[in-house]
Amino acid sequence: VAAQRGGPSAEARATWDALAAQDPPALDPARIALARAANLDALGETQAAYEALAPAEDPAAPFDARAHGLAMRGVLADRLAQRDEARRLFRALLAHLESGPQYGVFEPLRTLATDGLAESSARAKLPMSWWEVGVSR
Repeated sequence: VAAQRGGPSAEARATWDALAAQDPPALDPARIALARAANLDALGETQAAYEALAPAEDPAAPFDARAHGLAMRGVLADRLAQRDEARRLFRALLAHLESGPQYGVFEPLRTLATDGLAESSARAKLPMSWWEVGVSR
């Protein structure tokens, strides 16, 4: 999306918010959630980023988008000092990864979740992947 190419901005936020509000959606809601959350986090809106990721927790979400969404939400929960919630999300991420294809591409997420269960991931970089959003950057 052209609005995102220049980095996080109010313009990009408006674009992702509009896409999330479409009914029916133009893109999968879990994929839109990843982009919205990444932009919101970069704008310093951690709580809004965490809330934006709710569609990515849906078990019906695409496998890859759900994996990244759970990981991102776990990191954001730690940043919001919601340690129990972060642990819940990291456990859900590990269970999700065990339920699907065993691609090596998910190993960084598995490591993040394992480490996040042991200690806070608040300082971790969000594991954002534009590939998972489904649009070219």
